[in-house]
Amino acid sequence: MLTRIKTIPVLLSLLLLISVSPVIHGICQAEVKEWTLLVYLNGNNEDDELVPLVLNQLEQAGTTAHINVVVQWAGLSEGHVRRALVVRDSDPRMFTSPVIDDLTGTDMGHWQSLVEFIRWGVTNYPARHYFIGMKCPAAPWPEGLSVDATTGSSMTFQELGQALDEASRFIGRKIDIFGIDAGLVQMIELACELEDSVEILVASQDTAPAGGWPYERFLNEWTRNPGATRHAVAGMVVGEYIREAHKHGPATLSALELWKLRSFKRTMGELVESMMSADAEQREIILTVAASSRRFKGTNQADLIEFINRLAIGAIKNPTIFQGMPLFLKRLLVVDYTTRNMFVSNGKTPPEHRTNGISVWLPGSGDAYEAHAQEYESLRFHSGTGWNNLLRHLLDRP
Repeated sequence: MLTRIKTIPVLLSLLLLISVSPVIHGICQAEVKEWTLLVYLNGNNEDDELVPLVLNQLEQAGTTAHINVVVQWAGLSEGHVRRALVVRDSDPRMFTSPVIDDLTGTDMGHWQSLVEFIRWGVTNYPARHYFIGMKCPAAPWPEGLSVDATTGSSMTFQELGQALDEASRFIGRKIDIFGIDAGLVQMIELACELEDSVEILVASQDTAPAGGWPYERFLNEWTRNPGATRHAVAGMVVGEYIREAHKHGPATLSALELWKLRSFKRTMGELVESMMSADAEQREIILTVAASSRRFKGTNQADLIEFINRLAIGAIKNPTIFQGMPLFLKRLLVVDYTTRNMFVSNGKTPPEHRTNGISVWLPGSGDAYEAHAQEYESLRFHSGTGWNNLLRHLLDRP
C-alpha cells in the first residue's frame, strides 16, 4: 500500500515533465552539441548570385554529430527569406536541405532580424559554443552592413553591436566567434562596438575575392576536429581563406581577441594625449605619414599598424622632430605592442605585404573629416580613446 502511494506522485511528475518539453516551430528541444554555426546569408543585394554557391558549400560539409550548421538566407532572384538546418549532400548544384521556416518579407538589413535568427538558432540547436557568421557586401564605415535592397535598410556598427549584445545576453555569455564575410570591415571601430558581446572577431581589412570564405574547406577541417577551441576554429577560417585566396589575388583575413581591447584603448588614449600637444609643424608631419600609410581604395581607412610604425620610425630617425610631445615614441611602441597582441590569427596573400590586419578611420582632409565627424562621436572607440578629438586637432578643425 505504501509503495502505491509513493508511485503516484512520481508518475504525475514524469507526465508533467513530458507535457512541458519545449517545442519551437514544431522542433523538439535538441541535444546540446559542441558547436553551432549560425550563418546569416543576406543576398538581397549585389551578393544575390553568391547565395547558391554559399548554400551548397555549407551543404558539402553539413551538420554532424558534434556541429550544427544552420542558415537563414535571402536572395533577390529567389524572393524568399528561409531557414534550414544544413544536411550534408554531395550535389554541388542543388541545395536539398529541408526548409524549416519561410520568413518572406523579413528585413535582412534590420538588426532585430539578426537577433531573432540567433535566438531561434540557439533555442532549437543549443551548443556549448557558438560561431555566428554574416555574409554580405563590403561595408567600410560609415556605410551600413547587410544592406537589404528590398527595404533600403542596413545595420550601423552600433546597431550590429546592439544586436550581438542582445544575443549574448540571451545565450548567457559572450558569443565565441563572430565573423563577417565581407570586405573592408576589420576596423578597430567595429571591434570596439562588439567588445562586450564577442570573444573573437573574424573579418577582412581589404576587399574580398569573389565568392568570399571557402565554407566547405574550413567546415571539413572543423568536422575533423569538432572539439577545437574558439582560437583554433578562428585560425581554421583564416588559414583556409588565405590558402584559397592565393588563387584569386590580394586578400586579408584576421581574427581579433576582443577582451584585449581594454589595454589597447588605455594605451591608445595615452598616445592620443601625447599627440594632442602637436604644434602646426608636427601636425603636418603626422598628416604626411598618414597619407603615405597603407590606405584602402574608396575609403578613409588606413592600416593602423603601418601608421603607428611609420610615426615611430620617424621619431627614432629624427628625435628632435617631435620634441614637446611627452613620451611620444614610448607610447607609439606600446600601442604597436597592444595592437599586435590582439591577433589570434592574421593572414594575407603576398600582394598585401603592407597590410597588417586592422584599420582605423583616418581621413586625409578636413572636408572628409567634417562629413562624418559628428557621427563618429558616438562610436565606442572614440569614447574610449578620444580619437575624434585628435583628428579634429590634426586637421585644424574648430
